[in-house]
Amino acid sequence: MKYKKVIITGKFNVIHAGHLRILEFAKKISEKLIVGVLSDKLAKDEAFIKDKIRYLNIKSIKLIDEVYLIRNSIESFIQKIKPDAVIKGFEYKNKFNIEKKIIEKIGSKLIFSSGTANLSSADLLKKEFSSNYMTQINADNDYLRRYKISKDKIKKTINSFKGLKVIVIGDTIIDEYQACESIGMSREDTSIAVKPIEKRRFLGGAAILAAHASSLGAKTKFISVIGDDGENKFLKKNLEKEGVFVNLIKDKSRITTKKVRFRSGNTTLLRFNEFDQSPISNLIENKVLNLIKKEIKKTDLIILSDFSYGVITKKLVDTINKFKIKNKNLTIVGDSQSSSQIGDITKFSNIDLTTPTEYEIRLGLKDFSSGLVELGLQAIAQNISKNVIITLNKEGILIQEGEEKFSTDKIAALSNVVRDPAGAGDCFLSACSMSFALNKNLWISSYIGSLAAAIQIQKVGNIPIKKNEILNSLK
Repeated sequence: MKYKKVIITGKFNVIHAGHLRILEFAKKISEKLIVGVLSDKLAKDEAFIKDKIRYLNIKSIKLIDEVYLIRNSIESFIQKIKPDAVIKGFEYKNKFNIEKKIIEKIGSKLIFSSGTANLSSADLLKKEFSSNYMTQINADNDYLRRYKISKDKIKKTINSFKGLKVIVIGDTIIDEYQACESIGMSREDTSIAVKPIEKRRFLGGAAILAAHASSLGAKTKFISVIGDDGENKFLKKNLEKEGVFVNLIKDKSRITTKKVRFRSGNTTLLRFNEFDQSPISNLIENKVLNLIKKEIKKTDLIILSDFSYGVITKKLVDTINKFKIKNKNLTIVGDSQSSSQIGDITKFSNIDLTTPTEYEIRLGLKDFSSGLVELGLQAIAQNISKNVIITLNKEGILIQEGEEKFSTDKIAALSNVVRDPAGAGDCFLSACSMSFALNKNLWISSYIGSLAAAIQIQKVGNIPIKKNEILNSLK
């Protein structure tokens, strides 16, 4: 039960963290938070700043419902407002409190609390998630000149995403970010003690790929398998909000994959995954294939997003390749991730493009000694993919074209600011593969994917990228 009205009074020369904490505490326990600022007359020598400025500073804090300048006395102010409680800091608990007599007279309460540090930490989290500022993207001008890629060509390609028909198939993941306040080292053992503050959930895995594609303008269908654990509502709501047509097949024998990141400030302290890596059953596999078969003739691009949680099987990949006979213009792109699990790019066969990290391609080819160019050529020679882009984190990407001249090139990372690297690869894959499906030009497609990734790493959480974000980055 909340108090109807509470009062806090003070001089408020400089508004600091302690003020914010006690204000937040007062707001939590009341329906109306009222603050009284002592006038210069009452504050006397303890007022370092004019009362009008102190009043305006307090009035700018959104937590507060009403602000008054106290000109006569604190007692008369309390008598006039008749609050249910007056809040003071713990440091006043064993001191003389001038308000006590009038508080007892009107039947109010005197509460001592200094609040907690939650406000600043929670606000930091909200700022991280909601911030839409972008630093300047670094253009790789040498690369653009080599392939005669102009801003107009990039704009034309991105604007052509509208109308592209895309199917995304793969493992659905829910990404949860739990913001924490670090308390310190546990006294019982060497573990770190934290206090949870707020959490946010995002689409992850193949689901965010579908959201990226739809947000960039494509007509997108998403096919995946999830557990029968109540997550369907969250996934469907957030995918449909981005305009994705959703096909989520429930499997009672599985759980929906979740990845939880515990963050303090700008740092991820710990991550744990809840998942099932067993392959989908033949029955579920056939349901997925039947959904694809119905759409194959009118589809421009299929993205196979494999996180090694069982949805993308070798049979599924081989059958989709056979479907290409019915639609020779179909582009098939695949990615098998191995960040915290064991992926395998060799399950792909003769697809148009794959975008592994250096670790993923070395793991798949079982080659930890060859150079990067040799790795790309090996993947092409083994008919895994016709073209390969190896993503190299802060070093950018290495591009290996294999259909014609077996050309090799690279693009440097286009942003030096990394707020959250999670999801950058998915964003790259979505934008790059959509461009490639339109023009079969690996060079401009790689650059558009790099632009998308440079924008994504400046966001916290998997937030679908917008077409205008890429277009604005060209400025």
